[in-house]
Amino acid sequence: RAGAPEVDAPERLARALARAVERDGGEVLLRSSVRRISVESGRATGVVLENGQRVAAPVVVSNADLRQTVLELVGPEHFSARFRRPLARLAPSISAFVTYLATDLDLARLGASHETFVYPGFDHEAAFEATLAGRPGWWTATVPTLADPTLAPAGTHLMTLTTLLPYAAQRDWRAEKSARVDAMIEAADSRF
Repeated sequence: RAGAPEVDAPERLARALARAVERDGGEVLLRSSVRRISVESGRATGVVLENGQRVAAPVVVSNADLRQTVLELVGPEHFSARFRRPLARLAPSISAFVTYLATDLDLARLGASHETFVYPGFDHEAAFEATLAGRPGWWTATVPTLADPTLAPAGTHLMTLTTLLPYAAQRDWRAEKSARVDAMIEAADSRF
C-alpha cells in the first residue's frame, strides 16, 4: 500500500523484554501459535505449537482468557467438575480487534489527531448492534507519533486501528484475520 514504509519501528519495549528473556536462558519464538498446553501429573510442562513442535517449560503463562485456556489449551479433563461448573456459565465478552501499522503519510495534514473516532452515523446503538453481529462500521485510530514524534523515525507515523468484535464473529480467526486487517487499513485509507 502507498504510504507504508518499511521501518524498524520503535519496538523498544518488546525488544527489551526479548533480551531479558534470552539473557535469562529463554528463547523468543515469533509467529508461533500455541495449539496445546502440555500437562503431566497435574502440572503444566510446556506447550505444543501449531507446527507440532514441543517446547518444555517449568512454567507456562497463558494470555488467553480463562475459558480458552482451560477448555481449549489445557483441556477440561485436567480440571475438577467443581472448577469447570462455574466456568461453563461464563460468557465471553466483546473483544478488541487491533491493527498496528506505520506510514509515511503526513497524518496531521490529512486531518488525523492523536485519537480519532470514526462512526458511520450518530446512532451508537445501531453501531453496537452491528458490532455484535460481526459487522463493525466504527473504529478508532490512535497515532502516538502526533503527540511524540520521537517514537518513530523522522517522517514516519505509528498508527493503531481498533474496533470491537465478538470472539464468535469468525469461525476461524487464523483464516479470517488477514481480511479483517485489510478492511481496517482500507477504512483508514478512505478516512485519511
